[in-house]
Amino acid sequence: MLTKALGAVAVLALVFTAVNITLFARSRGVPLGIAALLDPILSLALASVLFADARLASWGERPPHGSAILRWFTGTAATLMNRWESI
Repeated sequence: MLTKALGAVAVLALVFTAVNITLFARSRGVPLGIAALLDPILSLALASVLFADARLASWGERPPHGSAILRWFTGTAATLMNRWESI
């Protein structure tokens, strides 16, 4: 039951973020096709670097310096685009 509830929360959060970022991009004159792809690209980059770093850590390896930069950049970009209207 808890897994289903957490899955539903994750799906709703992804939809919320996708709508926010698409509206953010559209309000800045970005064409709809590009605006709709912005969130999946950003989310995929962030998820990929998080999973890759976790895998490296499980092997006892230290993630490269560039992955920290990508994590911070994508996390900050997502936060700013989601909160832009409130700032």
